[in-house]
Amino acid sequence: MLSPNKKYTKVLIYQKAWFHIHRFNKVLEEVYNLKQAEKRVYIFVLEGKIRIYNYLLSKRGTIGFTETSAIDFDIMENSKA
Repeated sequence: MLSPNKKYTKVLIYQKAWFHIHRFNKVLEEVYNLKQAEKRVYIFVLEGKIRIYNYLLSKRGTIGFTETSAIDFDIMENSKA
C-alpha cells in the first residue's frame, strides 16, 4: 500500500515504514515477515477475527510487537487487517 521504496509501491513515503491491508477469504495459518528485521509491527483488524499467538483480535482490535522479524497468526474467518 505505502512504502519507502518505489520497488514495492507507487505511493512513496519518506520514512522506513510500510502500510499494508491484507484480505483473507478463508481460515488459514500465516506468517508475516517484516521488511526489516528487529523492527516494530502494529496490527489493526478491520473485519473478522485473527489470533496472534494467544491473543484473539476481532473488529477494531489492535496489537503491537517490538524487536521481532516475523509474526505467526491464524485467520479465524473472512478478515481484513
